[in-house]
Amino acid sequence: MILKIILFWLFALASLWGAVSVVVAKHPLRAALGLLLNFFSMGVIYILLNASFLGIAQIIVYAGGIAVFILMAISLLGLNWIPGDRDLSARGFFSILITLAALFGLLGVLFFARFPSNPVSDVNAAALGQALLGPMLLAFEVASVLLVIGMVAAVALTRKRREE
Repeated sequence: MILKIILFWLFALASLWGAVSVVVAKHPLRAALGLLLNFFSMGVIYILLNASFLGIAQIIVYAGGIAVFILMAISLLGLNWIPGDRDLSARGFFSILITLAALFGLLGVLFFARFPSNPVSDVNAAALGQALLGPMLLAFEVASVLLVIGMVAAVALTRKRREE
């Protein structure tokens, strides 16, 4: 139980670190890496809170799909690094203040709220898998083909033409 609490707070701090880095980072690549850290940390927190399907879906869909897609789009743009990336602007300072205010509000809710004593039961992942690979198989495969077409189109639209 103590290990679970320590892991929860460790990944909560990692998630907060990722969220702050998304807001404060001046380069989109650093912001996307912070987003990836946030998605992964939230997935682990869901797993620690006995919502294993939600945690695995968070890691696979968001950390594995959306964040990697954002990183691919940023890399296709070919952005240059900004010199002096570490200086803090007024916008970053106010973002940190707003984030800290939200953090203290959340901590106030956590310490003073009354939570139910019985945990929420886990979603039946086997039944969901049977539904996706049974009657919903065609829709599942069409969605995957559309995602691949979208990625190929993004690469084709952003690629530089060769001078011949």
